[in-house]
Amino acid sequence: MSLRYYTSDLHIGHDFVAGTRGFKDADEMDSFMVDSWNAVVRDRDHVWVLGDVTAGGFNDRHIEVLDALNGTKHLVSGNHDKCHPMHRNAHVQAKKYMRCFDTVQSVAEHRIDGRRVLLSHFPYTGDHYEADRYEQWRLRDEGGFLLCGHVHSAWQIAPGGRVWNVGQDFQGAPVSEREVKQWLDSNAWGER
Repeated sequence: MSLRYYTSDLHIGHDFVAGTRGFKDADEMDSFMVDSWNAVVRDRDHVWVLGDVTAGGFNDRHIEVLDALNGTKHLVSGNHDKCHPMHRNAHVQAKKYMRCFDTVQSVAEHRIDGRRVLLSHFPYTGDHYEADRYEQWRLRDEGGFLLCGHVHSAWQIAPGGRVWNVGQDFQGAPVSEREVKQWLDSNAWGER
């Protein structure tokens, strides 16, 4: 039986982000990520990466790191992913990402324990800067649960408890669907 996992903001090869996470460089960060990912994800599992695979480009080094990660990978693109529709020629760039990801899209929806959970790189509101950026690409908050990234270490659970940042900055490894179910159960008032 395969399991589902969620993560965001890998930022493969990004020295600046590696420094903010306490690594000496991107190589050390990427190596840690591969080890921690592969410690929990098996080859038959599915991992939903909620954006920002890299800091912009998509080259052989990025592909090499992604190929080292266990599981079938799906991408919900973020602002740093050139396949996100905010970027010119995103439809052309998507072909590059399809070398490593089985699916590439800008948002998704899953049913977890009978509850609707949206997947987006962006939270409904909030950022790791003072003002919210990319507002035209954010989902409208209609009271549902949302797994996201984008905010790095600004917060893990948004005020109100319905939005969970599953990014590398807090998690260090992909979050299991079982953990998502526990979070949903802690918010028992959520829709079914």
